[in-house]
Amino acid sequence: MRARFAGRPLLCLLLLCPLLLAGTLPTLAGEPRTLAHQGLERRYLLENAAAAAAGPAPLVVYLHGYERAEAVRAAGADLSWARWEALDRLAAREGFLVAYPTARLGRWSLFPGLADASLEDGTPLDDVGFIRTMVEGLVAEGLADPQRIYLTGFSDGAIMSYKLLCLPDLPFAAAAPGGGTMYQAHRDACTDAAPPPLLAIAGTDDRILPYDGWLFPSGRELSIPETLEHFRLRHGCSGQRSSLRPDLVEDDGSRVREVRWTGCDPPGSVVLLRVEGAGHTWPGPEPVSPDWRYRAGGHNQDIDAAEEIWTFFGEWRKGDAGAE
Repeated sequence: MRARFAGRPLLCLLLLCPLLLAGTLPTLAGEPRTLAHQGLERRYLLENAAAAAAGPAPLVVYLHGYERAEAVRAAGADLSWARWEALDRLAAREGFLVAYPTARLGRWSLFPGLADASLEDGTPLDDVGFIRTMVEGLVAEGLADPQRIYLTGFSDGAIMSYKLLCLPDLPFAAAAPGGGTMYQAHRDACTDAAPPPLLAIAGTDDRILPYDGWLFPSGRELSIPETLEHFRLRHGCSGQRSSLRPDLVEDDGSRVREVRWTGCDPPGSVVLLRVEGAGHTWPGPEPVSPDWRYRAGGHNQDIDAAEEIWTFFGEWRKGDAGAE
């Protein structure tokens, strides 16, 4: 995806955020798995499979951010190290599965023409089909509860999540992208099917995928307000209300404003956590490096994004009517 960010001084910043925060590759845990799709061996990591010991468990699908192809090649494979440790800890505590599908060479096939987004014969790489096949397999194995399958992702994983949310026959009961917005091309190609309930988390000082959108060589990235307006219209919401969350860590330079749209179908299905003064990170109690703060924007510690996402997911099952 380098062409997409050509000319920007922060070109190198769409690496996997947890990798940059930690400075090293996390140690693998969970169960590395493979499946065949388009004649390729595709990989994913399944975390906390023990949650399904007594029967199908909720499943959260996490889509990672952009990774450098050279780093993936150096590791020797499509590496399943793109994970979120806060989500893993929560999965162990709450008893749900996490699946971490891995993009080929670190980049999701978001658009035609992107580097490494097609097979040798020119056929587009089908990441949508890969993710669907992974989910269907976990359901068929009796591991994942088909009524409680959820989607989240960060940065390019958020963009890929929004792409998925425009497709019909989704397996997801709810979605919660963070650190990214919707592409205009994806919005314009949306089907008429109503998307699942949405919680968006976005920093107003995001220096990598700006809150107010950006015009890239590959197309226009919508602003967060435009993205949420799309989902408001799709869910028929007629009003909204907002409130500031408590400022628990005053010296982090940011506040969280919760915006909830009302009159939606189903009720309560469109929510934004607008992280005012924060950048390209998941909000959470763990500090980030000064280097990352300088390049990506501030970091909010008032809320724990993983907890917020799981709380939202817990409100929804496939086909639920919801509640205001």
